[in-house]
Amino acid sequence: MIGLPIILFVCLVANGLAKAGHWDDDPKNWERAFGVPVPKDVRVIHSSYMRTPHFTREEEFSFQFKAPPGYVAGWVTHDKMQESGPADEVQIQELKARRPKWFLPKPPSAYQGWSFPAESHSNFHLFMDRETGDVFYTDSQM
Repeated sequence: MIGLPIILFVCLVANGLAKAGHWDDDPKNWERAFGVPVPKDVRVIHSSYMRTPHFTREEEFSFQFKAPPGYVAGWVTHDKMQESGPADEVQIQELKARRPKWFLPKPPSAYQGWSFPAESHSNFHLFMDRETGDVFYTDSQM
């Protein structure tokens, strides 16, 4: 008789395989990444979402979106992020190398950036275009 642990493992693997894939500019990407629909006052311009076929949740995503004034400030305050000052050129070049062409298309000085404290070991990066107000967000869990 097959034991419950084996059946559970097979179900978890099958679930991971069923949700694996790569989607560009798909309307469902926000919900895949955040677990909720896009807020009514947010307009997604570009998105990229990738999830690996693994029984643990391994994903990487990037977004470019427009949001009302105060949206980013509320997010930064709620999640206790730190302003990273003028965006670091090396950091941006590393991010751009692994992200879609539309992600952070301007020079680093064009963006204001936020992140979690260094000790958090997070792959979270949030930038706002100083001129247009476009928000660029990326994160991964691999």
